[in-house]
Amino acid sequence: MMESAQNATNSASNVLVLQREKDQLVGEYKKQRKLVEDLKTQLQSSITEHTSLAELPNQEEATLQDSLSKIHALRDQLKGGNEKLRDLKKGVKEAQDKLKTERSAGRKDAGSGNFVLTLMMKRDEAAHLRRDNQQFLEEEKERLQSEAEQEVAEIKLNTTQGNT
Repeated sequence: MMESAQNATNSASNVLVLQREKDQLVGEYKKQRKLVEDLKTQLQSSITEHTSLAELPNQEEATLQDSLSKIHALRDQLKGGNEKLRDLKKGVKEAQDKLKTERSAGRKDAGSGNFVLTLMMKRDEAAHLRRDNQQFLEEEKERLQSEAEQEVAEIKLNTTQGNT
């Protein structure tokens, strides 16, 4: 019984450490997502600007090429930002899995002990899962919306490039 209580305490401590690590990764992910969103906005703005320039009569080729260069540079930055975002998301997922495993181990240790402690741990885990799932759904929704916006912007760019 004493060993079970000690294991539950160690598990709770590990859960706290893993939760802090996960929270830190989530914070980094949110910052990176904001950077990527800003880059997408800049890219769309540049594409719109380029489209407007291309539609003007007697536009200099050098001006259009400068505009295209800016668009390509932003697209490359966006690609790098998306890769970093993907890596951070993978890190968050791994942290969530570790946390889930540790909580499961803590439940097993606590299961042989106090019913109230087990109930509290289950409620805590359910709350964390709800919050994690809600956050995941919101991020996926935002990602899909921004991908759709980016596709529309690239179609506009391709259409404009075909006109020049």
